Amino acid sequence: MESTPTPTAGRAARRRPLSAVIAVAAAAAAGCGGAAGPGEPPSPTVAGQPPAASTAELVPGGEPIVFEDGWVGVALASEEVVVGAELDGQLRSIDVEVGRRVEAGQRLATVDARELREQIDQARASLAALSAEHRRHEVELDSLREQVERRQGYEELYSVEEVAELKSRRRAAAAALDAAAARVEQEQAYLEQLRGRIGRAELVAPIAGTVAERYLDPGALVRPGTPVIRLISSRSLIARFAVPPEEAAALSVGQPIEFRSREPAAVVAGVLTHVAPDVDAAAQMVFAEASLGPGAGPPLQPGTVGAVRPANGGPAASR
Repeated sequence: MESTPTPTAGRAARRRPLSAVIAVAAAAAAGCGGAAGPGEPPSPTVAGQPPAASTAELVPGGEPIVFEDGWVGVALASEEVVVGAELDGQLRSIDVEVGRRVEAGQRLATVDARELREQIDQARASLAALSAEHRRHEVELDSLREQVERRQGYEELYSVEEVAELKSRRRAAAAALDAAAARVEQEQAYLEQLRGRIGRAELVAPIAGTVAERYLDPGALVRPGTPVIRLISSRSLIARFAVPPEEAAALSVGQPIEFRSREPAAVVAGVLTHVAPDVDAAAQMVFAEASLGPGAGPPLQPGTVGAVRPANGGPAASR
């Protein structure tokens, strides 16, 4: 593989102001599939700059970060989930703080469901009344059946009209019983639906991870879909970074890379998983993404900025 020549002073001097870096970061998230969905906060982004020896890059916050070689990238959680309310009501409690580690299935918050509990109590009472009515129709139908059977056994003692009237009442009682059974079944289904809804009053963590953001406080009114808490996965990280077009051609999916950070001082091995097929129009860079594994040094936290370079040598490593 031919080494790319060391960038000229003109390229090394090509600096972007903070506003431009933030714009590049937004493009990086979109280019690597990190755009936020409707109603969700934007995904963390990467500030990409053309690499150069001893270049200083501005990241959001304005602090310069200097890397001797490599492409500037950022470590991000491989998965994030926005947990939203599933009921109309008021937030009764939020049980976690930002930065807290949670396990899958752990309770995060609770929506006040007093109104729903009242509806359940009413449905139970209604079901009890309908069940009693159903039982009454059963008893009535059994009585009419017995009367018809007795009269049919002694036809000489009863008139044809009387037997026909009893049979008609028996048919009516059977229809009433069927209608009562249908009402009982409908009310039972409604009660089960309410019980299922009250189970959603508790918001639980769908994944193990860390609380990255709390959007609301207890007492806030919510509707189904209202974002309450954002979680980021703590099991694995990815790195997003930007590469000059002339160097991106040497990258390929599956290629091993290294992510080096200064604070904390760590070196993490990874594998390239995605390279954008085109050059970003605003940044004039190609955005890429790699999965990161365990590294040497303290564990990385999402948002850590570092230098990305091919592990087996390449344009960024040959500077």
